[in-house]
Formats: sequence, C-alpha cells, structure tokens
Amino acid sequence: GIFRGKVISQAALEVDSSTFTPMIVTSRVNASAMIINQRGAGNIMIGRDANNAEVFRVLNNGDVQTRGVTLTSDRNVKKNFSSIDSQNVLEKVAAMPITRWNYKTDASSVAHVGPMAQDFHAAFGLNGSDDKHISSIDAQGVALAAIQGLNQKLEAENTKLRSSLTDLEKRLAALERK
Repeated sequence: GIFRGKVISQAALEVDSSTFTPMIVTSRVNASAMIINQRGAGNIMIGRDANNAEVFRVLNNGDVQTRGVTLTSDRNVKKNFSSIDSQNVLEKVAAMPITRWNYKTDASSVAHVGPMAQDFHAAFGLNGSDDKHISSIDAQGVALAAIQGLNQKLEAENTKLRSSLTDLEKRLAALERK
C-alpha cells in the first residue's frame, strides 16, 4: 500500500489510524526496520488513545513514560528451568554496591538509585554477555529471590529465638518453684 501521512505544525509526521490503515514497517534485511532521528527539543514519539489522551511518550533523552509495562512471563514460552539458591542471591544483593547517581546528560537534580550493570552482570551473569544493561525482568526476579532469601533467613532466626525463649521460660519456671 501507499503510506499516507500528514505534516502538521507539532510533528514531522502524524499517523492517524482513524482515517486509514496504520503504517506497517517491514524489514527483511539485517538492518533496522525504522530509525527515528529527533535532533530537536521535542519528544521522539507520543501515543494517544481513542479519546486523544496521551498513553505513552518516548522522550528525546531515551526515557519512556507509560502507565505500565507488561512483560511476557508465561510458563509456556519459557524453557530450561532450574532452581536457584535464594540465600545466595540475597548475599550477592547485600554485597552489591547500590548508589545514588544520575545520567551524564541529566541535570544533577534528576537522581536515580540502583546498581551498575557491570556489577549486576558480574554477580548474576544474566542478560547474555550484555554488561551495559539490566533487564527489568532480571532485576525483578533477583529482587523477588532476595526477598525469599531474606524471609527464609528471618524464619530460621525466629525459630531459633522461639526455641531459646521456650528454654529460658522453662528454666525460669523451675527457679520460681524452688
């Protein structure tokens, strides 16, 4: 089909699927299917719903703003399952440097908290050979495993403390009977 778009004052290109079939970009070569260069101060992309309310925005600094991201985590699309040692995950998280920082291109008032990808990759070996990014599904999985490890640790300590308390109560009762 023929691509039909219109040039408007706020955007170089607006695709309006209410008036025609949306654009489909297909690439059958080993190259990017689409590249959007935004060299100005505007946003790269804005998505709107049927009521023209903004539902997502891709900023020109690389941030994506949306109301949520749903990651595929269905058991039926996964393979090679193996158990993990949540205590070991907890130890690695506890040892990992977590710092407050900002991106070099952001103002110093724009702060974030988290590990460096290199440290995360060294500790967990996730995300293939990529040590420059942390997959959100891996960060969530590690956090949940660490929580399980912490829960196991606390349960074990509580069991030990309850046993000690019971022993002390018995000894106190025996002393009071004398």
